[in-house]
Amino acid sequence: MHRREFLRAMAAGAGALAGLHLGIKGWP
Repeated sequence: MHRREFLRAMAAGAGALAGLHLGIKGWP
């Protein structure tokens, strides 16, 4: 695995987790 691919996967995973947390907290 190349570093760029790894960083891209990490960024995507972090973004998904952040979006999920924000989505859960955003629910009424």
